[in-house]
Amino acid sequence: MDDTIAGGGEGQGRRVSVDDAPAGPDDALWQPTDGVNVSVVARARAWLQRVLPRLVGQQPRRHLEDDTELLLCELVTNAVLHGGGVTGVRLRTADEVLRVTVCDRLTAPPVPRNPAAAAEHGRGIVLIEALATRWGVDRQAAGAGKCVWVELSTAPQRAIAA
Repeated sequence: MDDTIAGGGEGQGRRVSVDDAPAGPDDALWQPTDGVNVSVVARARAWLQRVLPRLVGQQPRRHLEDDTELLLCELVTNAVLHGGGVTGVRLRTADEVLRVTVCDRLTAPPVPRNPAAAAEHGRGIVLIEALATRWGVDRQAAGAGKCVWVELSTAPQRAIAA
């Protein structure tokens, strides 16, 4: 695998620019060499499983792990199918928030759809809005694409008293 991983001690390689911030101990960067192939989704999932415990603790809560994986796979799939391919992925933690950012080659923002009940596609933004605390799109400089990001809370959930 020739993918470049940088930041927070994850592997060797050149530093990648995803949302123009240097990698540090609270984030991890990944740049696939073949971001237009749908196999990048499985590679992104494997990368997430390696770096998420370091960013949010050795035993991430199961729902955080599941939600992060689902959202990352959705963003990467959308970048492959609708964004001209994945150019970089970043995970960053700060103030009990995990931000997942996926950058692609095209500047067109995601478009919400209203799919028919039997449709196989078109529910990505609905899924993102259901699972993420916040989400957004940042355009890269000089028309070099966009970065779609989602945020999830890493704060421990408190039990509700009966």
